[in-house]
Amino acid sequence: MGEPMAVHQPVTPARELTSAHLRHARVVHNRHAILDDLPKHGLVAEVGVAFGDFSQAILHVLQPRLFYAIDLFDLDKHATAFGVDLQQKFQGRTHEQFIRERFQSEIEAGTVLLEKGDSARVMEEFDDAVLDVIYIDASHEYHHVKKDLAVCGRKIKPRGTLVLNDYTMANPSNGQQYGVVQATHEFCLDEGWEMTHLALHPRMFCDVVLRKMGA
Repeated sequence: MGEPMAVHQPVTPARELTSAHLRHARVVHNRHAILDDLPKHGLVAEVGVAFGDFSQAILHVLQPRLFYAIDLFDLDKHATAFGVDLQQKFQGRTHEQFIRERFQSEIEAGTVLLEKGDSARVMEEFDDAVLDVIYIDASHEYHHVKKDLAVCGRKIKPRGTLVLNDYTMANPSNGQQYGVVQATHEFCLDEGWEMTHLALHPRMFCDVVLRKMGA
């Protein structure tokens, strides 16, 4: 007999957005395509930088005055992540050392600032309404995403932009449930935000872009 099929818990449905929350929304082919429509030369924070691949794209396209790279920087404590052998990836370096080496010139120029710690706690240290773009890619558990959105919603400028990575119900590789969709819809409905972009992904690890309604 074959291996038994894994049994996963039912996914909690998200609250339904209204047409008003989607009136300006458009679909783009991947998350890189959204960068052309985001504010340039501003203050940007990325919450969860991993290996810095998308950080590099943000720096190249948005050319921010300041880029805050926020992460626990603890991937070196694990054997693998995102299907990557971390021992081979880091070559004896810590996660933080890896990122510091990758962005050494930007850090020395004062353009990139590394902020180590829990995402919501670090974001609380910013003044309200100072950031132009916040890219959120930290924990995907519902209560963590909800907390990140609550904090980031206060730290973004009135006409600023929030972007959430992995807008999907579950990881198709392992069945792990995500709470990004549910938390995002609640935030839009309860706080008056609209979705301006849905960026597709081959495995549906999509991105969504949010802005304050009427901004």
